[in-house]
Amino acid sequence: MKGKQINKTDLNNINLMLSKGFGIMQISRIIGCSDTTVSRVRDGRHVLQLAEKPAEHQSEKIKGNAVEQKLDVIIGLLNDIKEEWK
Repeated sequence: MKGKQINKTDLNNINLMLSKGFGIMQISRIIGCSDTTVSRVRDGRHVLQLAEKPAEHQSEKIKGNAVEQKLDVIIGLLNDIKEEWK
């Protein structure tokens, strides 16, 4: 059975079910993960794969600041046009 990637909560639930005497097949069906994953958790060999959030790049900050500055200039020009139009 192909399972899902488990998180820390699932890992804790699997450990709790193992301690209560649930079978590997029962746990895998309840949690929705593979039998192999439950076996690895039981044997203490499972490692959680944590997704890393991408770091904000300096260039993105610079681009954001440049856009804000240009927007301020554009808004100022539009306000000038609006005043002249009145």
